[in-house]
Amino acid sequence: MDAPIEGTLIDRIVVVDRITRQRNNTFHDTSSLPGHTIQLTIEGSAHHESEGRIFETGPGLIAWFCRDEEVRIRITKVPWSFLTVNFIAPHLPPPPFDQSIRRAALGTQQLFESLLQTWRDNSARSLIRHIRVKARLLDLIADILPSESTPFHLDPVAQIWWGLEAELRDRLQEHIDLKFLRQLSGRSIRTLYLACHRAAGMAPLKRIKKIRLSMARGLILHSALSISEVAYRVGYERVQELSRDYHHHLGLTPLQDRSAGPDYRRTKLRYLRS
Repeated sequence: MDAPIEGTLIDRIVVVDRITRQRNNTFHDTSSLPGHTIQLTIEGSAHHESEGRIFETGPGLIAWFCRDEEVRIRITKVPWSFLTVNFIAPHLPPPPFDQSIRRAALGTQQLFESLLQTWRDNSARSLIRHIRVKARLLDLIADILPSESTPFHLDPVAQIWWGLEAELRDRLQEHIDLKFLRQLSGRSIRTLYLACHRAAGMAPLKRIKKIRLSMARGLILHSALSISEVAYRVGYERVQELSRDYHHHLGLTPLQDRSAGPDYRRTKLRYLRS
């Protein structure tokens, strides 16, 4: 007999949308939103590089991103159009790494379209709409979780860094320097530099700062934590240091960013400039 399921699976749904891009042959470095992001390509194609994976999206391909993954995208066939949902679900494990890119089943797009239609339907009472949207999302998740993966190329050198980074994301409150990275990974500093550059195109400590700022932004936009508590959780000793780096990378302070709200529809503000 299966164990009982306890607790709330979905804390919050941030956005459901259909997005179309018309420009191709240009790389875009971005981050997935905090939490879980599921995308289903319905038209066109795009080349993706994420967490050491290299894959091509096309009609009918599902991609599941989790925890602010760094993604490099080059649109290869326009218009590139996809359905997307972002939601916060701390207790929901993402699919196994080798199953996060997969071919959608025959009914997956219909489930996604139903979710989008329900999300956009403002005629229902707030509570009823809330229940229906969560129900549609749960149907979609149940549809896409068990699957076989779509083959992708995995860079073994870059994967050294991605494996280390996965552990670092749970230890951001600690003091992280090159000595700490070497001891944690059992790799030489030279190997870590090579792996990090291959994976993210930058030096290890610069990458750690970017992760901290990315996770800080997720907490600022999607939690009620004070700025000082956010700073502590991502490893800043002083809130002033977080505010300084935050402004340098985003062009506005944490409080200004929180007041402006999520920027998935903003086009002028780049999500964590390199």
